[in-house]
Amino acid sequence: MKKAKSFNFIIPLVVYPFDCMVSLNENWDKFGVSVTKKWGAEILDDFTKSSHATSEGLSYVYTSDSMLCCMIKIHNFKKDAQGYSDLQHEIFHATEFILRKCGMELNSNSHEAYAYLCGYLTKEIYKKIL
Repeated sequence: MKKAKSFNFIIPLVVYPFDCMVSLNENWDKFGVSVTKKWGAEILDDFTKSSHATSEGLSYVYTSDSMLCCMIKIHNFKKDAQGYSDLQHEIFHATEFILRKCGMELNSNSHEAYAYLCGYLTKEIYKKIL
């Protein structure tokens, strides 16, 4: 059986003060190297402590006075209906984390910002993986 292609790339969020790292099918060692290279070991340590490393997919956001970062990681991404559903699930979590950190709550006054960011992340990820 052919091994699924792995991806690791950064999406600059432009209008929000975050970069978002997307990791698909990347083993934990390679992922750790990518995170440490981009943001440093402190982020990787916090991610490891606060995330559910055994989950199939996860989203994470880290903020400090000097750094804002977001990550989406799916361990076993497949280009099928379930894989894209899992990816969209994590994109929504990332959107919610980012906008909450920017002071927004999902409601009738902010839903367009949520839809825009979900759409932007989805489009930028698809441009890399399709």
